[in-house]
Amino acid sequence: MPLLRLLCSTLLTLLGCPASWAQGTVWFANRDARAGIDAPIYYPGGVTLFQPPLLLEVFAGRDSSNLAPVPVNLYLSLEGYWTPQIYTFDNFNPGETAYIQIRAFMAGAGNYDQVVARGGYHGTFDVLPIVLGGDTGNGTHPPTLPASLTGLRPLVLTGIPEPSAFQLLALATLTLGWTKARPWRFRQAIGPGSHHRLTGA
Repeated sequence: MPLLRLLCSTLLTLLGCPASWAQGTVWFANRDARAGIDAPIYYPGGVTLFQPPLLLEVFAGRDSSNLAPVPVNLYLSLEGYWTPQIYTFDNFNPGETAYIQIRAFMAGAGNYDQVVARGGYHGTFDVLPIVLGGDTGNGTHPPTLPASLTGLRPLVLTGIPEPSAFQLLALATLTLGWTKARPWRFRQAIGPGSHHRLTGA
């Protein structure tokens, strides 16, 4: 059976050359009791109930000054923590040091740079040097666990988001209600001899 022989040959090749296909791994979590990590994302003032929602981006590289985007999909909860997951770096070897950075920004307002330019909520974690997991010591021991984001600290966002349509509608409703509740003050303000001067509240 040629197909079966081919599969067996491929499997034996991979098992005999682990260094040729091994890849470094990271446990992406900003709450990791095993590693003593507790690094939620906060709005200014220490609030973690995210409205509007945030997007998270991951960057990595062998040089802290030369990072590239990494397709890690992190989903943030309302408590400021994202759902943990293991990510495998295809172009990094186990035991190699990768510099990793995560940044957050307000969704629905463009990319990170556009959000910054518009003054929306945004923030960037420090660049972390992470020794990747999966190392077998050249086959002398089982693979090490995926590396934790050691050194990750809480992030407080900066910026002021644009008001939503609901917020603008609520403001207009409150303003209209205030003017209807005090019509005499407006009549007095534009009455004879008032010179269009508003009276006090």
